[in-house]
Amino acid sequence: IGDTYLPWRSSYWIYNAQRGDFLPLVYGVKALSLTGVSAVSPSIMSRYNSSDSNYVQQALPDLTGCQNCSFTRYKWGSTAQTTSDEIRTYLKFSISSLPAGAIIESASLSYYVTDPLDAPRNFEIYSIADAGDGWQEASITWNNAPLPETGPPRASASFVPQQNTRYSIDLTPYILEEYNSRNKVVTLVFRATPPPGTVNQWSIGTEEQTARINRPTLFVKYRT
Repeated sequence: IGDTYLPWRSSYWIYNAQRGDFLPLVYGVKALSLTGVSAVSPSIMSRYNSSDSNYVQQALPDLTGCQNCSFTRYKWGSTAQTTSDEIRTYLKFSISSLPAGAIIESASLSYYVTDPLDAPRNFEIYSIADAGDGWQEASITWNNAPLPETGPPRASASFVPQQNTRYSIDLTPYILEEYNSRNKVVTLVFRATPPPGTVNQWSIGTEEQTARINRPTLFVKYRT
């Protein structure tokens, strides 16, 4: 960017003592040359609520967890049914409304904890293969649920969540992959990962929560 001064003459005159005469008063008006500068579009924040959510239980492999419930849960540990019982939560979102050519800057999942807890809770979030994205909350069970993809989780955390509190976790790398090279349907599988010999179970709100703010929400910030 270069600076140029454009003169502007007025009808006012000033006395020049050295010259002994009057000179016209000239104002310097500063102008900007914007050669080679391109405009950058502003960022846009889109929000997506889950379309389906439910949990599946290892000890009850043919049971559909809780259709249209306001909560879903995940767990690992001992129960009355079995000494090794796992519960997984499945959430599904569609980001197909993102415009073609969008440049994704960030993406995060916001979720609402419904259970009172008093000990550290560890969990991991996995994706599934595109072919499994057709699952529905009304019919998903342990036996027919799509398996989490192998490899490292898409996200993980370990902390003491508080009841009736919202939390957020970054999913930017996964959402970039889903948008750029997959089918733009986001399935998230929550798995509890407690220390050996302990029980780790907690619940989060679903899209059936009355208050919109308590529903699981995927936030995607992008520009075009």
